Amino acid sequence: MLTQLLTFISTLNFLALAAPSAQAPWYQGGLANCDNQINNPECPTLNFATFGDSWASGEAYSTATQYDSNKDNCHRVSHAWGRQMQDDSTWTSGPRDHQFVACSGSQFHNISDINTDEKYRQMAKLSKDINLMTLTVGGKNIGFAGIAEACYVKFFNQDDTACNDLSFGAIPGWLGGRQPKLSQELRRALNGLVDAINSQYYWAVWDVNVLDGYRHPSGSNDHYVDVSPQFEGHRFCEPGKSKDDNYHSDDVWLWNLSTDVPQDKNNQDWPNGPGQETDKIQALIAQGGLGTFDSSGSGGSGGIGTPMFHPKEAGHTAIKDQVLNAIRGAGIAGIVKPDPPKQ
Repeated sequence: MLTQLLTFISTLNFLALAAPSAQAPWYQGGLANCDNQINNPECPTLNFATFGDSWASGEAYSTATQYDSNKDNCHRVSHAWGRQMQDDSTWTSGPRDHQFVACSGSQFHNISDINTDEKYRQMAKLSKDINLMTLTVGGKNIGFAGIAEACYVKFFNQDDTACNDLSFGAIPGWLGGRQPKLSQELRRALNGLVDAINSQYYWAVWDVNVLDGYRHPSGSNDHYVDVSPQFEGHRFCEPGKSKDDNYHSDDVWLWNLSTDVPQDKNNQDWPNGPGQETDKIQALIAQGGLGTFDSSGSGGSGGIGTPMFHPKEAGHTAIKDQVLNAIRGAGIAGIVKPDPPKQ
């Protein structure tokens, strides 16, 4: 069963992680020195789960990147940061067992609501008790739409001027047919929106932890973790990046609306290589090749989503690293302690 709730919140979205105390029952009965072990099969297994929306599930953009053949139409991607946590053997004393139930398009109330669409009932998909959980909750939960609905990190470098005459408006009919330029003013406004929402989530976590100025009697152990700094130097509009780079560069860790997948491990194009993006995207839409888009930019069919404004594989790795840094510093049973600071 869940014991203490360790909550992580990532930029515009809520990233929650439920974890046991240092004396948790699940951790008792292992080797006496398990606290000093790393991935020792004789130490207790840490059962953890990933809940949330598309920033937890990822957006599979080809059959090769689907996690589970899209068995419940949740678009889970095989390299999502939760799966990378499972594959990373450096942070737990014993083995790990990951339940990956996050689902693209999910909202907070869906996770345990028995009256919601079956695919979003993530609590019901758990096959065993968990000791630790992560949860992402997006801007859609508080009435935002479009880019604000999808954003978990600041998408833009706001200081460089090279993007001032660039537009990402490639889909006809969106925004009334307008193609707004990515001026510094617009980029600062979008980044400021992320900061404003994050501030509210930060204080929401504070309220869970604290009652009348003291540690809450429930023993809540909640934390706010901002993963946005991990994307520094790898956002849209970074200095020295061309328009083509903002669509295709592996050094930009966020997906644009692109017709290729430069980071696909199997080097498969989706469905064409780089080129004139606006013309190619419009042609694909006319042919039905990009599926049906909703306001968050997700879409497609057969479990193939449109990952724009979602992290690429390197972005998922950055999120994983930041989450693990926070977990390791939280004093949780069964978690390898962080390295001591250098003198």
